[in-house]
Amino acid sequence: MEANVNTEKTIRYHHYLFAQYVLLDYVLKRPKQSLEMFGTLDNEFFAIKHLKTIWYQIYAQFPAIKKVDFTGIFYSVIKFDALKTLVVVTLPKPQALTEAYFVGIYYQIIDEHSEPEIRYFTLEYHYENESAICELQKGLHSLKGFGSNLSKEEFTEKIKEIISYQKPTD
Repeated sequence: MEANVNTEKTIRYHHYLFAQYVLLDYVLKRPKQSLEMFGTLDNEFFAIKHLKTIWYQIYAQFPAIKKVDFTGIFYSVIKFDALKTLVVVTLPKPQALTEAYFVGIYYQIIDEHSEPEIRYFTLEYHYENESAICELQKGLHSLKGFGSNLSKEEFTEKIKEIISYQKPTD
C-alpha cells in the first residue's frame, strides 16, 4: 500500500509575511514617508534598498522560516494626477496559496497638511491558473474577486476599477 503524499506546495511564510503584514504595516504607519520613498522613480535606488531592508528584517524576527531571495522585487509608479499615486510592487513568483504576485499601494492626498489615505491591494496565487484580488487594511482582508492570473498591467487596471467605484446613491 502506498502512502498518501501531499504534492501541494506549502506556503513560504517569508513571502507571505512581507506582502500581508510587514509592508502593509510599514506604509500604514508611515504613509507620507512611504509615498515620498516611492513617489518618483528618481528615488528608485533608495526605495529598492529600503524594500530589501524590510524584506530581510523578517529573518531577524522569524529566524526559523525558510528564506526567500530578494531577487525579482521591483516597483513601478503610476501618477494619476498630483493627488493620486499607485505603486505596484512585483514580488518573487508565488508558489503556494496566498503568496502574492503583486502588491498595489494606492495613495490619495487630500491636502498638503494631512497624511495620504492608503488602499492596499494584493494579487494572490490560489491555483495554477487562478488568483484573487484582495484589499487589506489593519486587521482586515477583503476578497475583491477571483480570476485568472493577471499581468502587472491587468492588476493595475483592476485596481483602477476598484478605486473608481462609486456606490449608488438612493
